[in-house]
Amino acid sequence: MLLNLSPSVMSATGLCARQLCRGLGLSYPSYRRWCQRQARGVPLLRAAGPRKLGPLPMDALIDDLQALVHRPRRTRATGALYARWRGYVGRRPLQGLVNARRHAWLRGRRQRLQRVRWRLPQLAWAIDATEYPHDAAGRRLVHVVVQDLATAFQFEPLLVLNLSGTEAAGYLGQLFRRHGAPLFLKRDNGGVFNTPEVNALLAQAGVLPLNSPVHCARYNGAIEHGIGEIKAQWRACAVPGRLWEPERARPYVRFFVHRHNQVWRRSLGGRSASAAYFHDQRGRWTRARRHAIFAWISARAKRTLRAMEAPGHRDVRRAWRHAVESWLRRQGLIEVSINRNSVTPFSM
Repeated sequence: MLLNLSPSVMSATGLCARQLCRGLGLSYPSYRRWCQRQARGVPLLRAAGPRKLGPLPMDALIDDLQALVHRPRRTRATGALYARWRGYVGRRPLQGLVNARRHAWLRGRRQRLQRVRWRLPQLAWAIDATEYPHDAAGRRLVHVVVQDLATAFQFEPLLVLNLSGTEAAGYLGQLFRRHGAPLFLKRDNGGVFNTPEVNALLAQAGVLPLNSPVHCARYNGAIEHGIGEIKAQWRACAVPGRLWEPERARPYVRFFVHRHNQVWRRSLGGRSASAAYFHDQRGRWTRARRHAIFAWISARAKRTLRAMEAPGHRDVRRAWRHAVESWLRRQGLIEVSINRNSVTPFSM
């Protein structure tokens, strides 16, 4: 070791300690500090930062780590946790423990998530809207996306600057006339898709709405993923012009949607969304059949609500979703799995 051999090395080479440190690329102040620590019989190296109070009480620290509230990208109250334990552990080691706990929580949540596979095209569509960045006038371009859930096929997009319920209903009506109405329409709780105009159109066409739970975007995760693919392509393409003009932006978005529909997907057996949607057998329901399905689901949801003491607005929608899932499972129209393992039917 250099600290033990330095006197003999200096006498043999005729060099002083500073010259030896310079030749070895070692900081001379660090060398002096290590010599002093060696003379006192203390460890030469120690962790940076203030000295810690003593042994780390792991049981109490684990309890605090388990009490944290995790989110996909951050953990709440991490600063308060460090303020409480800064006398025992440094910020970096503590942050590493928090990150490990969050990653384990995310991994467990992904493994517990239910995945739904819709078996027939035209059985259920999903609708959602996304916005693109502001232009020079502070306006945002709204892109309305409608996607078939069984095949991930996206229909002709709608681009507007200010989306209203009337425009949303007119857009859905055009798709119904061109492709036929689905049996179910999944939608978020956004007001523009829950307006009287949209509800009247769904009632007229015999389409049963299926609203997502509040603050649960992953319930409509299929279309969220589809929108993400479109926006990723959009960011790689510079659209000319400083002001949003839907007519000028429409060819770009139509091209992105076309690419999305032509990608080969493992979930579709190596086929594209377009091939699966137009070539697979579609679900077809007469108006009388739609009315019968609505009556069965309504009766099932009412039985669930009667078993509750004081059901609220959210309970009504939750009971409707459970009744829809029960009917779909009875008919064998969906396959529900957790971590690629099928879930026993009717396990609500």
